[in-house]
Amino acid sequence: MTNALLPSPKTRSTQRVRPSSATVSPGHRVASPDLFARPIRLRDIPAALAVSQEGKQVSPAERAFTCEALGDLLKQRRMFGVVVLDNRRPPQKQVVGIGTGGFLTDDFQSALWGQQADSYLLRRILRSPKELSSPLSDFEETFANNTPEKGLNFTGLLFGDLGEQLSAERAGQVRDRLFETMLQSLRGYYLRTWTKEVYGTENFQKFQNIFGAKLVRAHELPDHADHQQPFLMGLTREEAFAPEREGRPVRYAFAWHSPKIGFTKAERKALQMASRYRTRETIARHLDIATSTVRSQMDSALWRAEQSAEFGDLSQTVEGGYLRQCQERSDKWATLLDYLTSHPEELRPHWHSLTDLQ
Repeated sequence: MTNALLPSPKTRSTQRVRPSSATVSPGHRVASPDLFARPIRLRDIPAALAVSQEGKQVSPAERAFTCEALGDLLKQRRMFGVVVLDNRRPPQKQVVGIGTGGFLTDDFQSALWGQQADSYLLRRILRSPKELSSPLSDFEETFANNTPEKGLNFTGLLFGDLGEQLSAERAGQVRDRLFETMLQSLRGYYLRTWTKEVYGTENFQKFQNIFGAKLVRAHELPDHADHQQPFLMGLTREEAFAPEREGRPVRYAFAWHSPKIGFTKAERKALQMASRYRTRETIARHLDIATSTVRSQMDSALWRAEQSAEFGDLSQTVEGGYLRQCQERSDKWATLLDYLTSHPEELRPHWHSLTDLQ
């Protein structure tokens, strides 16, 4: 499957990956430097959950994959890993390693990195640590400020992307493989308990809402096309420190649902207000813009929804059929708002509008 966001062969570098502790097959190509022209912040990653490693340095084995090797593996859509940040270092030097077991073998090559744009965002953070500039801001500052007080020196971002349709048998194989690699990568990492204890339930929920990640019990990977979406998987504290994994399922999955329509930043703001206030005048007052501007943004959002290539999802969600077939503008608007009520991911920043995140 071809990812439209990957650079064309003409823009890719044919330079070999520099020697590292990661095993990279001959002939693999590394990313062109122009892919990483802009700095990236943690909140630019659409699906992530902070995890921590308590009280010990990251061993060489735990950062066996260099940024160059991971960037190469990412192009093959079989990468899976943990970015480890040392909170004691200045922002441009915080990335100290990538977790081991960060990719699937050739037998599972079709399991990861399908046609999802997260691969573009992740390529941008897989840079040399001395070149990386990712100042923490907003909610991320809470993590950076609280971590030293708790004696927790490292923060990690666990990521992956399930972008292919899998049979039930294949899903089971991939699940077992991911669990094995995760135990290798995340020995000492745990997600839910640590995050809630350190930052509290309210902040934990806020962090989930920011990235659109839903915490669900998931002992099986999805095996049909309806669930083609990025995923994050984690372990409870007890499972992370368990002496053996035999018979233990993956306990948690963090799933980020990709927006289907792709509203602009201005359209999202208007839609967020429209779900709370009934009149354009009220929305204009809250946004401190002209009423005519609000109407223009709403018309633009409605047009974008009607033109969406993923419009089938919307038509099947709302009773009454296709939005295109609604004759009255008020009916179309009500249908769209009903859809947004059950699909809040449409109102979050997304990969179509990277400039919104800067």
